[in-house]
Amino acid sequence: MAFVEARGITFGYRPGESAVVSGVDLAAEKGRLHVCIGPNGAGKSTLLALLAGWLQPESGRVLIEGGDVHRMGRRRLARQVAVLEQDQAVVPHLTVEQLVLLGRTPFLGWLGWEGQRDRKLAEEAMVFTHVDHLAARRLEELSGGERQRVHLARALCQQPQLLLLDEPTASLDPAHQVRIMDLLQRLCREQGLCVCLVSHDLHLAALYADHVVLLQEGRVLGQGPPGETMTFSLLEQAYGCVMLVEQSRLGVPLVTPVPKRFLE
Repeated sequence: MAFVEARGITFGYRPGESAVVSGVDLAAEKGRLHVCIGPNGAGKSTLLALLAGWLQPESGRVLIEGGDVHRMGRRRLARQVAVLEQDQAVVPHLTVEQLVLLGRTPFLGWLGWEGQRDRKLAEEAMVFTHVDHLAARRLEELSGGERQRVHLARALCQQPQLLLLDEPTASLDPAHQVRIMDLLQRLCREQGLCVCLVSHDLHLAALYADHVVLLQEGRVLGQGPPGETMTFSLLEQAYGCVMLVEQSRLGVPLVTPVPKRFLE
């Protein structure tokens, strides 16, 4: 059964202009990693914001466990959904532990004081993301890969059931990309989270996704397992260039954009 659903959602930022997301239907289940791909301007980040309840569709509905996200209170929604944006601000002088504890904000009382259980959950989140040894360090002292794992720990400390991420591996080297994606896959397999992320990396999408959503100009061009969605014809239609799609030794699609000189 789907944990989060989009039913025919359409959204545009300005009246009279073309919709950024148009008639999108999707269903995302717990325990599965869902990856949204597509060219720049396809509506991927806007779709993520709609699923998070940050934007309200002009038509259609976004449902979490059958309930409309815009009828949920902010506090209730924050207890179920965690979002990692593409550009996470670095707050000066904030330690790793202090940032991770911010994930407990939706659960704190009016005094806003963390209790023993909150600190235990923060510690568990840091251990899971392998940043516990950095707890006393300041964020500005960390590398990009370390910061990304710290922000993921903060999201996990929130104990969400739905985790939404906008290009979580952007600007990271291959080793850090794999570490982040391995952690996300573990969250699905071991903790049963519903994970939805936006990515421009077709190789990572093919390697890790249980379900791929391919967007073009705000519409779903195809969705399903990587082998069914990441095909020569669909990728060429979406990106407007020739894509060589082969079966890799790992049994997933291997996608290579073909330079023009090889087509002449």
